[in-house]
Amino acid sequence: MRRGALPVGGEVKDRDHDKCQHGGDQDPEDQGYRETAAPGIQDLILKHEAFRGFVFGMYGARLAEVMELVEEVAFRKLDTRLAQILLQRGPVVEATHQKLADDLGSVREIVSRLLRSFEQRGWVKLERERVTVLDPKGLALQTRD
Repeated sequence: MRRGALPVGGEVKDRDHDKCQHGGDQDPEDQGYRETAAPGIQDLILKHEAFRGFVFGMYGARLAEVMELVEEVAFRKLDTRLAQILLQRGPVVEATHQKLADDLGSVREIVSRLLRSFEQRGWVKLERERVTVLDPKGLALQTRD
């Protein structure tokens, strides 16, 4: 089942597809959609194995991401985690400071301060929406602290 598709009465309706073909602002009821209330979701999960697999697969993936982030935040320092993410994505990381902060579960101001510190040490070069790793060995030492 594609993303954006909902099973309705035994068939699959694709909201994004119909939105493109029908102008996007039409009443969903006119296109054969129905709002799926909690009992409806329960019924779909119980009766449709593909839907159940999709829902629990999405929940499982998101839960794994959250648990990984919690573990990172709880047990590793932010500068270590930032250095590691730069090494993994480098040598040129196309991302804003805000995006890096979001990925690390932090705030932009702290990530920007750490990046400036890395730049002063000669480990990275900062540009608009780009971080270039200049000294991977120096960054790697940071990940061991």
